[in-house]
Amino acid sequence: LIVFAFLCVYPLYFIFINSISGADAVVRGVYILPEDFSLEFYKSLLQMPNIPNSIVVSVARTVLGTALTVICSSFLGYMVTQSELPMRKWVYRFVVATMYFNAGLIPWYILMVNLGLKNNFLLYILPSAVGAYYVVLFKTYIESIPASVEESAKIDGAGEWRTLIQIVLPLAVPGLATVALFAAISIWNNFFN
Repeated sequence: LIVFAFLCVYPLYFIFINSISGADAVVRGVYILPEDFSLEFYKSLLQMPNIPNSIVVSVARTVLGTALTVICSSFLGYMVTQSELPMRKWVYRFVVATMYFNAGLIPWYILMVNLGLKNNFLLYILPSAVGAYYVVLFKTYIESIPASVEESAKIDGAGEWRTLIQIVLPLAVPGLATVALFAAISIWNNFFN
């Protein structure tokens, strides 16, 4: 297990020590410890005209997109657990169907153009606001919370919003954290947009 862990971590370590070593030392070969410590690579990287802006966009789209995905998916996941909602099973089935059927690239592009999202920062955030998989995860987690907790809140006079915000969401923090982690990784790794 230690050898396997070393094989997984060493390539990242190798890149890091070569990035902080001097150019001559890198040509000779740096394998264990950095030699001729230098931050020239990072200085030249930050002097490229588009790199700082790219970093800001990447971090902003990940943070904002994750927050919006968690909010929207948790609201929809909670909504389809409510038995009073008319046609809730159909809404849930339509959400799940989007996991299996995709219109394709050209209809997606036409939709984004018609929505005015072409060359717009919101293109990075809005299309992933509701993920079907995240709705399924959150719905399943909410259903694991005893129904008596929500019923007691409603008996005490809490409405849907108050029940969701003050009762369900605090109990569903592990589910929210899971959705947030999955969404953040998905958004960070999304090169399609």
